[in-house]
Amino acid sequence: VDTRKPDFPQYAALGLEFTQKVIKTFPTDTSIQKIGCFSARKIATLAQKSNTSLDISSVMLPILDAQSLLGVQIQKDSLDTIWALMGMKWELRPEELRELTVCTVETVKMNSGISSSGRSFRGDVVTSGMAVFADIFAEPVHAVRVLGMQKVERVIELVLSLIYACLDKFGNHPFIFSFGFSVLQRLCNVNDCHNLILRFGGIVAVIDGMTANGGNANIQEKGCNILRRLAAYHLEIKLTIVESDGVDAVLNNMMTHSANEAVISEACSALSVLCVDKQTRTFIIQQGGVLLLENAMEIHIGSSLIQENALDALCLLSSDADSEILLTSNIITSIKDSLDNHIEESNVQRRGLSILRNFSLRDEKIKSSIESSGCLDNCTKALEMHTSTPNVIDSAFSIFLHLFNRSECQKVLLRRGMIELIVHAMMANVQSQRTQMLGCSLLCALCETPHSRVIVVDACGLEATVYAMLTQFSSESVQDKGCRILSCCSLDPLMACYSEELNPKLVDTILTAMDNFPDSVKVHENAVIALRNFASYESNAVILRPHADRVANSLRKSVAKFPNECAARANDTLKLIRQNRRK
Repeated sequence: VDTRKPDFPQYAALGLEFTQKVIKTFPTDTSIQKIGCFSARKIATLAQKSNTSLDISSVMLPILDAQSLLGVQIQKDSLDTIWALMGMKWELRPEELRELTVCTVETVKMNSGISSSGRSFRGDVVTSGMAVFADIFAEPVHAVRVLGMQKVERVIELVLSLIYACLDKFGNHPFIFSFGFSVLQRLCNVNDCHNLILRFGGIVAVIDGMTANGGNANIQEKGCNILRRLAAYHLEIKLTIVESDGVDAVLNNMMTHSANEAVISEACSALSVLCVDKQTRTFIIQQGGVLLLENAMEIHIGSSLIQENALDALCLLSSDADSEILLTSNIITSIKDSLDNHIEESNVQRRGLSILRNFSLRDEKIKSSIESSGCLDNCTKALEMHTSTPNVIDSAFSIFLHLFNRSECQKVLLRRGMIELIVHAMMANVQSQRTQMLGCSLLCALCETPHSRVIVVDACGLEATVYAMLTQFSSESVQDKGCRILSCCSLDPLMACYSEELNPKLVDTILTAMDNFPDSVKVHENAVIALRNFASYESNAVILRPHADRVANSLRKSVAKFPNECAARANDTLKLIRQNRRK
C-alpha cells in the first residue's frame, strides 16, 4: 500500500469500516476476531506513517465487546490493536475513554498474577495493557478530568503494584517498566496525582526500577524525569528521594549513559533538584558529582539544554563547597567553555555568569582563577550580545564590581568601548531596578579616579545615571550611588559642555532625590557635594537660577537633619549661588 497516494485516507477509512463490521458480525469467532484485530492494527500502522487521522471509535468498541466474550483467547490481540489505534491520536468521547480504561484495568489485573482471579502472570498481556494506559494519559490533564480521580487512582495503584511485582516475583520486564514509567511521568503533570503516586510507593518503585534496568536508557530517562517532577516543590519529598538512594541512581545513570543526550539532560536536571541540603551536596561531591557534570558538559558541549541543566546543578553544588575542592576541579574551565560555545544562548549565559558571580565573592585564589581563566572576557561578550537581558547583565556587572580592585579587571574595564557597553546596558534596562543599582555602583567605582571619570563622562555615563535616578526614584541605593557619581563628575571641567542639555535635568534629579529620601544621610551628603561642585562653575549660574529657591530650601533641610555631615558644604553652596547671582 502506497500511503503517499491522495486516496489512501479514503481506502483506509473503508478498510477500517469493513473490519469493524466483520468483528461486530462474528463476536464469538476467535479466528475471525484475531484476523480482524490484525487488519485493524495494519491499517492503524499505515495511517500513523502517513499521519492520517481516522475515527477509531467505531472499531474500538466492538473489539472491547469481543474481548469481554472471548476473554483470555484474544486479550493480547485486542490490547495490541487498541494500542495501535490509540497511536492515531483520535480523541475518544468521554464515555468511550472511561469504558476503555475500565476494561483495560480489568484485563491487566486479571493477568497480573497478583489478583484474586488465580490466573498466572502473563507478561505479554500486561505489557500491552501498560502501553494502552500510557496512551490513555497522553493528554494527562484531559484524561484525568474525564476519568475522575477514582478511576485514575485504580490505574496508578495497578501500575505501581505491577512494577513491585516485577521487582519482587516475576523478574525483569523492561517494557512493563518503560510503559509504567510513561504513565507515571505523564500523570506527574497533574498536581492531584502526585500524592497518589507517593501514597502507593512511587518513589521506591521508580528508584528500584531504575536500579534493576541500569542499562536501559529509556527507563533511566523517564525515571530521572519522574523523580525531578515529584521533588520539584516539596522539601520532604526531596529528602525522601535522597534517603531512598535516589541520588545514587541518578549518578550511576550519568556514568552508564554519559553519551546519551536525553538521559544526561534529565539526570542533570534531577540532580539540581535533589541538591536540597548541605549534607546531600557534600555527598554528591564526594561521589564525583562535580566531575560527572563537567564530563557531561564536555561530551555534550553542543547541547544548550544539557549546559543549562548542568550549570543549574553546579551552581547549587558549589554554593557551599570548600574552595580547595573547586580549585582542584575544572569547574571554572567547564563554565567558560560553556559560555564560549553558547554565546547567543541567554539561558546558558545567565546560569554560567551566575556561578562566576558567586565565585567572585570567594577568597583570593578563586578570584585569581576567574581572572586567569579569561572569564572577564565572557562578561564583556555577554554585555555585547545580551544587552537587553537584565539577568545576564546583572551577573556581569556584579562580577566586575566584586573584582574591581584587581589589576586584570581594571584593564578590562578601561578597554576602549567597555564603559560604553556598561552605559548602553543600563539604558537598555532602565526599568530594572537591580540593573540600575549595579550599573550605578559600577560607574560610581569608576568615577573615583580622574582618568576613568573622564571616560564615564564621554561615554554618556551621566545621562545613564540621570535616567536611572528618574526611573528608579524609589530606590535609595540608586539615588545614593547616582548622587555620588554626579558629585564626582561635577568636579570635572568637561561638565560645562553639558550645560544646555543635561545640567537642568541633573539639578532637578539631585533635588528630587533629596525630597524623596529626607532621612537618608548618604543621599543628602552626596547630593550636597554634587550641588556644591556644580555651583562652583560660573557657567552653571544660569542653570541654577530657576532652581535657586528650591535648592536653598533643600539645603536648609539637609543642614537641619544632618548638621555634621552637610552644614559646611551646604553653606558653601549657598554662598557660591549668591556670588554667581551677583555676577
